[in-house]
Amino acid sequence: MPRRSLKESQRLRAAELEPLYASEPSNEKIDAYMLARCKIIGRNVRLERKKRKITIDTLSESLELSASYVGLLERGDRCPSLKSVFRLCEVFDVKPNELLLGKGPDVIISENDANIR
Repeated sequence: MPRRSLKESQRLRAAELEPLYASEPSNEKIDAYMLARCKIIGRNVRLERKKRKITIDTLSESLELSASYVGLLERGDRCPSLKSVFRLCEVFDVKPNELLLGKGPDVIISENDANIR
């Protein structure tokens, strides 16, 4: 039996695994989900900052991040790293789930969210 090249072996493995990924959500769904989550996190960061009457500049200094990046986080244009989430929690004295999910009845997990999980 002739020996297969590395590329040929990789292609065969990819072809074997392809049916397993057919049930996975599309990248578009994941991107939409992540964008929605980033918007929620950003809204919560802004609410916590305003509740404490902290400026973006003061918050950015506390987090050791640039003010423009904090603005991007608040608008939901960027998602914070795990390290930034924990720093935000320390500054605001909140639990991570309060920052990531928010509080109150306006935090609803939609049917679309359930389809992605």
